[in-house]
Amino acid sequence: MPQVIYTEQHDEITDLVDRVRKATDPEVALVLSAGTVGLQTPLNVRLLRQLGMRADKTVSIVSGDPYIQELSRVGGLATYASVPAFERGIQTVRPHSDEGLAAFAAGGATAGAAAPPAP
Repeated sequence: MPQVIYTEQHDEITDLVDRVRKATDPEVALVLSAGTVGLQTPLNVRLLRQLGMRADKTVSIVSGDPYIQELSRVGGLATYASVPAFERGIQTVRPHSDEGLAAFAAGGATAGAAAPPAP
C-alpha cells in the first residue's frame, strides 16, 4: 500500500525530497497544503520527481490547491485533489486549454477529479 506523507506549509524542497527518500514504501503520496513553499516552481517539481526516481520511489502529489495540482501535472507527477481521490486512483484532470500552466495562471482553467490525464 502506498505511503501517505503529510507535509507542512513551510517545508522546503529539501524537506520534501528527504521525506520521499526515507519512505518505507516505493510508492509515496505527499499531501501538500495550499501554498507549500517547497513546491512552487517547475524546477522544484522536476527535482522532486528526479530525486524520487533515483531513490526508486514513485511520487504522487495530493493537494486541493489548483496551482500545485497544475504545476505537479505539468512536471510529470500523478496528482490528486484529496486523499480519498488518491486511494481510489482518481487523478485531477488537465486544463481544457492547450496553453497549459500559462492559461491556468491566468484563470482560464479549473481542475476537477476524473480519469488519469491523457499522454
